[in-house]
Amino acid sequence: MSTARWFAPERSVAAAWASAVAWLWRLGPRAAEPTAGAVGFGTSADARALGELVASARLAGAVLLDGAEDAGNGGAVSREGRILTVDIHPELDWGTVRGASAYPAMAEFVVDVLDGPIAMLPPIGCLRIDDSPGTAQRQVQGTAKGDAFQARRFRKLIQAYHRNESVLNLAVVANAFDEERRWVPMDRVWPDAIAAMRAGVEAGAYEPVCHGLQHLDTEELAQGRIEFREFASLSAEEAASHIDRALAWAGRALGEPTSFVAPAWAYGDHGRQAAHARGLTTWSRPVAGPLIDGAEVHETLFGDLPGLQGIDYAPLVALAAAGLPPTVTLHGGLIDGRSARPRRLGDLPTLARLAYRRDLERLPALAGVRWLGATEYTRLLRAHSSTEVVGDEVRLGDGAAAVRLDRSGRTELGATP
Repeated sequence: MSTARWFAPERSVAAAWASAVAWLWRLGPRAAEPTAGAVGFGTSADARALGELVASARLAGAVLLDGAEDAGNGGAVSREGRILTVDIHPELDWGTVRGASAYPAMAEFVVDVLDGPIAMLPPIGCLRIDDSPGTAQRQVQGTAKGDAFQARRFRKLIQAYHRNESVLNLAVVANAFDEERRWVPMDRVWPDAIAAMRAGVEAGAYEPVCHGLQHLDTEELAQGRIEFREFASLSAEEAASHIDRALAWAGRALGEPTSFVAPAWAYGDHGRQAAHARGLTTWSRPVAGPLIDGAEVHETLFGDLPGLQGIDYAPLVALAAAGLPPTVTLHGGLIDGRSARPRRLGDLPTLARLAYRRDLERLPALAGVRWLGATEYTRLLRAHSSTEVVGDEVRLGDGAAAVRLDRSGRTELGATP
C-alpha cells in the first residue's frame, strides 16, 4: 500500500488543492501528522508553521501557494532551500490555466525533496464540443447554424483528428424543433451534419457523448421563458425517460455513448442517478480533488480554453506534462467563447487567425498532448486511481499507463494510450 507522502495543516485553504495534486502524482493518503517522508502544502498563512516543520526535519519540504485574488497570469515559482513558493491561488485557480507553467516545476520539486519517484498520467487530454450541430434552445433564440454549414465543419474536422490520432467527443442532444415547432429527431433537422458525425465516429475520429433529449425545459418554454438546463427540474421517472430516449436515438444515429453530460452540469436531483444506473459515466464541473470518483469524472478546465493568450496553447501542454489532463469543452461556435478578450484588446491578428482556423482544428495537432475519447480517458483515470508508489517502485493499476518521474528523468510505464 502507498505510504502517506503529503501533509496539509488542518483547515488550510490549500488542503483541497493538495489532495488533487496528491491524487495526480500518487502521493498516497494525507499524513495524519507531519513526517520526514512527506511534503507539506499550504498557503502564505501556513508559511511559518510549515517552515518550522521543514527546518526541524519533520517535513521533507513544503510548497506554499501564494497567489493573490487579483493577480495576473500567475505561475511564478521561487525556491529557497526546501521551500517552494508558487503564484497560485488554491481556491480560484483550479479549473483555469493560470499558473499552468508552475506544475512541472512543482512536480520536480516534490521528486527532489522526497528523493523518490512520483507517478503521473501520460500527457493526455479530453476535448469535447457540446450542442452541435444545434439545439432547440438555439433554434428558439435564432442562433442555430444550418445543416450544410455544420456538415462541412464536421467533415473537415474528421481529417484533422484522424491524421493526428486524436478523438473529438461530441455531446449531442436527440431532439430538435422542425419548422412547425414540433419535436423531431435531431437527424431530421440536421441530416447531413449527423451523417458527417457518424462518419467521424466510424473512422475513430469522434466519440458520441449523451447530452440529453432536448436541451430545453418545455414547461418553462410554455411560459415564454428559455431554460436550457433540461434535467434541473425533472422527476426521477422523467430523467430516466429522457436519458433512455436520448440513448436510443444516439445508438441509432451515432453509436452507443458510454458517458453523459447534462447541459451546464445541471443534473438535478435525479439525472446523475439515472445515468449511473444505465452504466454511464457522468461529467461534472472542475473540483479540486481526485479526477474520478466512482462513475463521476471531474473536468479540469472551466469552459472555452479559459485564460489562454492568443492562440498560444502552451499552458495546455504544461498541464499535460505534469499529469493534469486538460479537459476542454467548446460550445457550438468554436470562436465565441474566446472572441471577447481579443476584441477588447484590439487583437485583430488573433481574431483573424481564429476565424481562419478555429481551435478545434488546431488542437489535435498540438505537440505534447494526445486527445482521447471519453471511454479511453475514463479507463485511464480509473486505472490511475489504483496506481501506487511504494518506495522506489511504481505499481501500476490494472490497464494503467503512467509516467514515472524521478531524478533521472521521465520513464513511460505500461501501455501508452
